[in-house]
Amino acid sequence: MVPEGPGRVRPQGAPGDGRADAGRARDRAAPSARRRHAAPHRRRVGGLTAVRRPAPRGPERKTIVHDEDLLDQLTADHQSVLLHFSELSGLPSGDPQRKELADLVADQLVRHARAEEEHLYPLARDRLADGPAVVARELADHHAVEALLGELRHIRVGSPHFDRLVARLAEEVTRHAGDEEARLFPAVRAVATEGELRVLAARARETKELSSGRPHRQLPKARPADRLPPPERSLVERLRDFLTPGGPH
Repeated sequence: MVPEGPGRVRPQGAPGDGRADAGRARDRAAPSARRRHAAPHRRRVGGLTAVRRPAPRGPERKTIVHDEDLLDQLTADHQSVLLHFSELSGLPSGDPQRKELADLVADQLVRHARAEEEHLYPLARDRLADGPAVVARELADHHAVEALLGELRHIRVGSPHFDRLVARLAEEVTRHAGDEEARLFPAVRAVATEGELRVLAARARETKELSSGRPHRQLPKARPADRLPPPERSLVERLRDFLTPGGPH
């Protein structure tokens, strides 16, 4: 018993006693603490069980979130390469910068092709009704482009053959990119979720970063058909045709 005043006592632990109040507060907090350390929260999402677990303690990590999806990324690749072709067309024949730009284009094309072959084409093959035939056609385009890249790598920039190969490469790439953006990309977007395409975009970026930027296939013996306008037209005129929607006139 604890004396409370003259002739009065209060039982220890009764209301108003500081130690008792603190003990009751701990008792009330205990269930809440136990709930915090209980099993992770589970909920059903799209037929799958999603488990939300507490974030691990430790140094805060920054995550870079990319808004683009796979098809946006590949379209941006196309635009970048076509811009470089436009820059090539503005340089005079024999200019050393033409070789530097051609090497840059070759590197971008090979990395881009690896990303398509590893992340876009398997999805198209599995989801599209005519997927195997579509992918076979796109792969044939890649083989044709890589054949031209293999030839271009060994040609001096001052050679007339260099200009001719660059023009043919511009033609093949422009046609291939236009076909994909007009037909393949919309078809794939219709059968894939936005989440899938964002995950594939991240994987494609990694593939391009790890790629050597050089063709690794055995080059085909047959060279792609030359569909350029007659050679008496200047290189600038021919490239302008290929970079204009609708193709050569």
